[in-house]
Amino acid sequence: MSKTTLEQWRMFKAVVDCGGFALAAKKTHKSQSAVHHAVGKLEESLNLKLFKLDGRKVVLTEEGRLLLKRSASLLTEVDRIESVADSLSSGIETSLTVAIDGAVYQDRMFAALDHVSRAYPQLQIDIYDTVLSGANELLNSGGVDIAISPFPFYNGLHEEICQVEFMAVAHEKHALIRLERQLEFEDLKTCRQIIVRDSALYKNVSAGWLGSEERWTVSNMRTSVALVNSGLGFAWLPSHAIKDDLESGDLRCLPLKEGARRTVNFYLNYLCKDRMGLAAQAFINELSSSLSRAG
Repeated sequence: MSKTTLEQWRMFKAVVDCGGFALAAKKTHKSQSAVHHAVGKLEESLNLKLFKLDGRKVVLTEEGRLLLKRSASLLTEVDRIESVADSLSSGIETSLTVAIDGAVYQDRMFAALDHVSRAYPQLQIDIYDTVLSGANELLNSGGVDIAISPFPFYNGLHEEICQVEFMAVAHEKHALIRLERQLEFEDLKTCRQIIVRDSALYKNVSAGWLGSEERWTVSNMRTSVALVNSGLGFAWLPSHAIKDDLESGDLRCLPLKEGARRTVNFYLNYLCKDRMGLAAQAFINELSSSLSRAG
């Protein structure tokens, strides 16, 4: 039989996280004496001192630091087990939150969500329109259940679901098109480039800027497409998003010597499939099936 309890370890971690017994009691909705008692019983059972006084502050001992690392993984695993149990007991979740990068096949994304919504009418769906690392940041913070991103998610699970072709394009009357010759990258630096801002709040990345003397940075792919269609700059845009504009001749691919087309892998990212409800798993299956047919 174990000498300690999960509740004692939870109180121990709460004291560490909150920086003291009073704040830990407030966070856990327990009396301060109850928190003291739990930690005291833990120390007694282990025959170790986990905290010491440093002036008025309570700080970890060396033994406490070592056991904190071990107990954190234990508590995380218990939380996961309880989360799986909650999902199993309730059967089907009531909400699904998805972050979708604006460059992927939006029609297929929405069709997959509609398919799941019809199968589970009680499901409330929240969609976040993201750019670059924004989807993974939301997933990592617990803000969404699933993220569709151009970057794999290494803190959980990921699978490549499609590739998207990007084309360097400009309006048919743009100065770069009127040159009527093969272009070098140096030619692009003299013209305005439209780039899309990373939607992540932290650790955002910059992608695609060539060092143009003038650039406009926008928040989403739709605005980028609109600006290029208005002749206000050039950009690398998803070919599927500008298919009609290319067919009509309003937009034209820049005749670059090299680099006019790029292929980007996109990933379906999530934390743990076992913790997902039936609706989330149905969305993943439907989306994977749909995007595997994307050309």
